[in-house]
Amino acid sequence: MAFEIIRGQAQVFKYYFAGLGWCSRASARIKFPAVDGTGVSATNCFLPNFLALTVLLDLKREKSILYKKMKPYFYIGLSVIVVSEILLFLGERWVSMFFTPLVWTGYILFIDGVVYRIKRKSLLTTNKKTFCMMFPLSLGFWFVFEFYNLFIKNWKYEGLPSIWLTAIGMVWAFATIGPGILETTEFLKSIRAFNLSTKGFKIPNIVLRIVIVIGILCLLAPLVAPYRVSKYLVTSLWFGFVFLLDPINCMNEKNSIFSEWQEGNFQNFLCLFFGGLICGFLWELWNYWAATGWIYQIPYYLGPKIFEMPLLGYLGFPPLAMGYYAFYSFILRKTQQRQ
Repeated sequence: MAFEIIRGQAQVFKYYFAGLGWCSRASARIKFPAVDGTGVSATNCFLPNFLALTVLLDLKREKSILYKKMKPYFYIGLSVIVVSEILLFLGERWVSMFFTPLVWTGYILFIDGVVYRIKRKSLLTTNKKTFCMMFPLSLGFWFVFEFYNLFIKNWKYEGLPSIWLTAIGMVWAFATIGPGILETTEFLKSIRAFNLSTKGFKIPNIVLRIVIVIGILCLLAPLVAPYRVSKYLVTSLWFGFVFLLDPINCMNEKNSIFSEWQEGNFQNFLCLFFGGLICGFLWELWNYWAATGWIYQIPYYLGPKIFEMPLLGYLGFPPLAMGYYAFYSFILRKTQQRQ
């Protein structure tokens, strides 16, 4: 089995080289066949193929990025992902137990290294203090969602070990959510994805205040409604923090989606949207193979499942990404910083 998995990864890299420049053009569609006779798809080997192509990015501007020096932590992150995948498929118990936080830690280092290679700056290299603060803030923010889940009961965890190991795994995993989202967003910006701009427009303060009120109502509803109603309100939870925090950030001249819209800049919004979708896919992909993970208890039909998540449920990841962005801007950014 291990041989077939390694053979499958070799297939993946064959297609990587066939798809040079895919990420920067975002136009080529590459199909990855299953490994013969095993049922193990090449797309399930080690790390998602479309993101592994980032090693080969932006060849229009720079010839052969493969042969130029990467930051050492890029290789550490890539190694963590690859080794974790190998040990997972070999049945290593400890890896399967902590698989999600392991691969997300590796992914954050990996994708930050790619961003640095393209831009010569990244979240990790430019401001290490802020980068380190993102992890405990991510943990605290996700615990707010866990608190709400006590009322809506839309997801639960399975395969949990002892209470102490569970605590370690959850703290570690939750701490990687926000950094993973923002690193993916930075990657999309670094390849100039969705670099759209138009004439700016003014959003009146009264509109911002109305949106704040809507955000407060969205966040209060799951707490005060009876369970027969609150279990349907997960959407209001995902949007609530965006509606609450982003207008506040805008009025206080911090980084915000509304401020960018007023300047006619839609790149960050679109990168957060699609970065959320990418991260959502990776969360569900890696969660699916882990021994300790989550399942959903959504009370209405959202289409066929892709891993554990129903198809339409993936639309919840973009507002989650925007919520993390608004939260980080609210806490970390004292003044507006345009990138």
